[in-house]
Amino acid sequence: SKYAYIFPKSVLGNLQNGDSITSLEFMRTDGDTLRQSRMRMWLVNTSRSDLGATGIRFSQETAAATLVHDDNPQKHFGRDEKFYRLPFNKPFVYDSLAGENLLLLVFFEQKDTFKAGVSFYFEGSATVNGYGSQQTHFSAGLTASDTLNNITEYHPTIIFNYPRKDVDLLVRGT
Repeated sequence: SKYAYIFPKSVLGNLQNGDSITSLEFMRTDGDTLRQSRMRMWLVNTSRSDLGATGIRFSQETAAATLVHDDNPQKHFGRDEKFYRLPFNKPFVYDSLAGENLLLLVFFEQKDTFKAGVSFYFEGSATVNGYGSQQTHFSAGLTASDTLNNITEYHPTIIFNYPRKDVDLLVRGT
């Protein structure tokens, strides 16, 4: 499956120019564990507020983006209903001069048969002010097309992690 999501500036909280996004978290429902698979994710700043009314080419979008995660999601997702963190290979630096919105591209390749569905929570314009039509394009199936012709407003329930300080503090009693 291939997904492209526009996250407008209005939903990015207090993310500021120069902040480094180090990971993201998806909220999944409880259920079967993920089997052998591969998940790749790319990020890029964009001035686009949506992806348009016609399909986009996934390969063209990823060519202009930064690969931030490439791993087997089985290492990061459990069976319980909760948020699961996916660490980035390297931090993504938010550059508002290149566009204040974020485009997240996700390629999920399943290498084994799931015994049951693996579902994630999602949000739309009814629950998140700023989400709108044509902000999500996707292609699903055994051989997902490079052209993402399915169009919707729904986004995964997600957290972008961007700590402003890379300093840990340990307070220990005597």
